[in-house]
Amino acid sequence: MEKYSGIFFSDLDGTLADKYGRISKKDLDSLKKLKKYNILSVIATGRSPFSARKIIDKKFPIDYLICSTGSITMKWPQEDIIEKFDLTSEEVAFSADIFRSYNLDFMVLHEVPENHRFDSFIFKRPHPDVVRRHKFYKGYYRVRDYNFPISRPSCQLIGIIDDNEKLLHEIAPKFKGLKVIRSTSPLDGKSLWIEIYPENVSKGNAIKSLCGSTGVDIERTGAIGNDFNDIEMLEAVRHPFVVGNAPEKLKINYSTVSKCTESGVSEAVERFISSLQEPA
Repeated sequence: MEKYSGIFFSDLDGTLADKYGRISKKDLDSLKKLKKYNILSVIATGRSPFSARKIIDKKFPIDYLICSTGSITMKWPQEDIIEKFDLTSEEVAFSADIFRSYNLDFMVLHEVPENHRFDSFIFKRPHPDVVRRHKFYKGYYRVRDYNFPISRPSCQLIGIIDDNEKLLHEIAPKFKGLKVIRSTSPLDGKSLWIEIYPENVSKGNAIKSLCGSTGVDIERTGAIGNDFNDIEMLEAVRHPFVVGNAPEKLKINYSTVSKCTESGVSEAVERFISSLQEPA
């Protein structure tokens, strides 16, 4: 096995890519620079593989792609699947019933890597963020009757609860035995999502698993994110960073670099490389 100097993980939306999916040349050059130091470069995103490919092409300077918040890890650019996880049929039916009990709009995604396909369950009128998601995934979704008894394996369920923090804290404990992740919609940048995954799914667990398979000591890892769904990733690595556009609650706990639109990833990469060169 080739010995690597370290691994650097970056979130995508709001961290490396701006709201239009654009990535600065400076940040791309910084990812390429990691290779010169024999450091593996990894994108860890909440996007599905299908959605990630809209930004990341085969020449993108990374070694691995972690998608759907850790549900699938692929070698890049080969797209060989290293690891993947899905909810069981029983877990899907259980979760759907909880969302229905609160009259929430929700979506049931297919298994990875086909999780750009999904079924939508709309209580009355579709939430504006559901409309946006339908537009983005035109041709890849079905609208089901709200009480349709969905029961099949799934990568994840997504429920939309606006910015209702009280509801988030009330509903989350009901998903016993499952992973509940709070995230901000990448479509409008403000709607609050509650995402349901298999219990062992997280960016943090994907990082630990990848360190094991590549032989890299977790002490030689760094990561950068911008939102609450990045916390487990940030907690898993030795050198965590957040961009300047992250919520204040995150900036209090992690080293803060420039905003996404000001090439904050490049700043984090430089600081990470320097940290690896410091005497033990």
